[in-house]
Amino acid sequence: MRMSKVKLNLSEISLRRVVPNVFKKLICSAYHDTIWSGAHLGRDKTYEKIKRKFFWYKMKEFISKYCNCCLSCLAHKNPKEWSKAKLCNIETSYPWDLVCVGILGPFPTTPNGNKNILTVICGFSKFVFILPIPNKKGATIAKTLFVKVFSVLGMPARLHSDRGKEFTNKILKNMLNLLGIAQSTTTAYHPQGNAYYLQSN
Repeated sequence: MRMSKVKLNLSEISLRRVVPNVFKKLICSAYHDTIWSGAHLGRDKTYEKIKRKFFWYKMKEFISKYCNCCLSCLAHKNPKEWSKAKLCNIETSYPWDLVCVGILGPFPTTPNGNKNILTVICGFSKFVFILPIPNKKGATIAKTLFVKVFSVLGMPARLHSDRGKEFTNKILKNMLNLLGIAQSTTTAYHPQGNAYYLQSN
């Protein structure tokens, strides 16, 4: 059985340098970060440039990771797959249609024994109640809202708050159901969803 002769064309062979671990980042930086190499090309173009002259084990994965972690690329390039939440306003049609409540504190205790502040804001007119309260218990919140707010200006259509226990307890829910007031809350761990919440800072 005769062995077939394989002709090698030396012009088609490209010699590449094998790169030790200590120089991998340096080469990636030279071919990705510098102006004369194209200044922050994508991972595929950077890989194509580097593989012409160099080689190391799992080179493509290393270059992809380097390009994906580049701070300059992350700051200035905006991939299409990044989703953005739509900005929208909290809709309200008339005074006392939407009432937003929040709690500030605890603060140093006053001579009257109050150490928290309950804020009540009309979403339409931005009229504000700032009410000192001794604690954040559900019974305290319900009593303060009924006596100092609802009894003065009437029952709102909706009450909006964060998901704190002071607003999601049975006492307040039962009172709102009895008065015919709808209740809504922000998403979990995101009190900023209450657009009219007064923050202490």
